[in-house]
Amino acid sequence: MRADFVTFRAFLPDKSLVLHSDGNGAAQVVAGAMHAALELSYEFSPLDAKGIGQWAQKDAQAIRTASDFASVIRSKKQAALEQQLSQFVSLPSAAPDANAESYKASKASPVEFAFSCCLNSLADPMFPPRRVAWSGPGGERSEVRLAANISGWMAVKKADAEKAGRREVMAACAGIFESCRRKLPHLLCGDAKIAEYESALDAFLSKFPERKSFSRLPEILESADREKIEDKLEAILGSPLARELFYYECFSRAGFTPFIQQETIGLVYPELKIPKPRGNFGKKKRK
Repeated sequence: MRADFVTFRAFLPDKSLVLHSDGNGAAQVVAGAMHAALELSYEFSPLDAKGIGQWAQKDAQAIRTASDFASVIRSKKQAALEQQLSQFVSLPSAAPDANAESYKASKASPVEFAFSCCLNSLADPMFPPRRVAWSGPGGERSEVRLAANISGWMAVKKADAEKAGRREVMAACAGIFESCRRKLPHLLCGDAKIAEYESALDAFLSKFPERKSFSRLPEILESADREKIEDKLEAILGSPLARELFYYECFSRAGFTPFIQQETIGLVYPELKIPKPRGNFGKKKRK
């Protein structure tokens, strides 16, 4: 039987990161991979992510709690925010040929990536530190790769950053982020407490029907802050990462996430073959 392991590697022209665990410390490796993949998904997106961060900095300075975030968001109009963020999106220099055999019309705008990037910048003060300890350039070729076989979780996700286009690398990084996000609670608390964690999380989220609604987002966040749900979940998981994971779920419930979703990438770039999430993550699928 193959021993448990999880490995994340990112070799790029300007930096590199290697994380590995043979079982012990797997949660820390997966958390590091999640944060690195999040950062890289924006780096390979058609965005000026740093520009968005600087643009959102003034509002972010007023945020420390979920209620603070809700107050800032309540003062924003979705349409106006999208229009302001469009300045940070790089559009193709030429329109696609609608008569080409491979042509598929986009069903979403890349401005949605910018919207997620903005939410990520605003939410950053709410979370424990998410800094990635990058090293200098390394490796024989540029690639991003996650491989895991631990606690019923088997995954291999990779992108050749030399041969693949930026869109493909962005999609791969978004997939790595999602896989890590879904598995991390189980790695933190183990089989003994994962059902308790899921039950507590579902008990809160079930109060809010899952639908895309920008106005619903502050409502969910204010309720979460008021009920101190993150404290309950942190006690179960035994890690401050519970706060970050919980609020990712809250954002997802409202349909506006601080991370780029593979589904959105597929809508913006329908020519890409985006695989559907699959595999055993060691827990039930949330309804």
